[in-house]
Amino acid sequence: MQLGGVRDGLLTADKACKVQTAGMEHIGTVDGVAARANWSMDLKSGQIYDYRAQMAAYALGLMQMRFEQTWTTHLLFCDQRQVVTHEWTYQSASDLVRGILANVGSGPRENDYCGWCAKSLTCPARVQAKDTALVTVAGLAPTVQDEGFLALLNDPVQLGKFLAACSTLEDFRDAAKAKARELLEAGQPVHGWRLQKARVTEYVEPEHLVRAVEEGIIGAGNAITALGALSRKKAETLWSTAGHELPEWVVQKKVGQAPLVQAK
Repeated sequence: MQLGGVRDGLLTADKACKVQTAGMEHIGTVDGVAARANWSMDLKSGQIYDYRAQMAAYALGLMQMRFEQTWTTHLLFCDQRQVVTHEWTYQSASDLVRGILANVGSGPRENDYCGWCAKSLTCPARVQAKDTALVTVAGLAPTVQDEGFLALLNDPVQLGKFLAACSTLEDFRDAAKAKARELLEAGQPVHGWRLQKARVTEYVEPEHLVRAVEEGIIGAGNAITALGALSRKKAETLWSTAGHELPEWVVQKKVGQAPLVQAK
């Protein structure tokens, strides 16, 4: 997918990318606004994630600021090389944002955005989930005397609750590990833990391989074999650059285990 940046008047200056949405104190910032085509973009790194609520707030704010009735948001996931597009009307964006704002002032509940919150480690809802996981792990660990955990594994409802609680506990564990690392690096001991020697990775940049092949130091076939298999996308780019289409018969597939994710 290609976005018409020049044609659509794409603006990337910080001042032009500020977004104020009615009902929200926070002023957001998008990575680009197409002034002539009613769309905005946001660059995201890491795994593909559901940013629909954030995009609704941006779209609504930009429509309010520009007196528009429709808007398109594009999420550019750079690591995954994918674009996720949402089409918005003023009504659809407003409904989603209004539903979220309606929760302001109510008791905290766990949701997909807990990891972004500054209070993620002190929030009562998450602390309760963490404590539940700790109690469950301590009290239901499989032992010869106690088969409670084995009973939990055979109860789909309790199994789902246990996995959700463990997911929350992982955030607390990560925070504890970060603090332990900080203390150890400062020379303060942490009972039962130490830092191992950092792993050093040595590598050769591609341009040096290219030069070695051009100079006849190593064979092209040997270099390619050493580098290993290419992703389909990279192979298609190589064939396309050479003016050819990647033959379907050379592409192999490996199907991994289906990821287990928490249902929304």
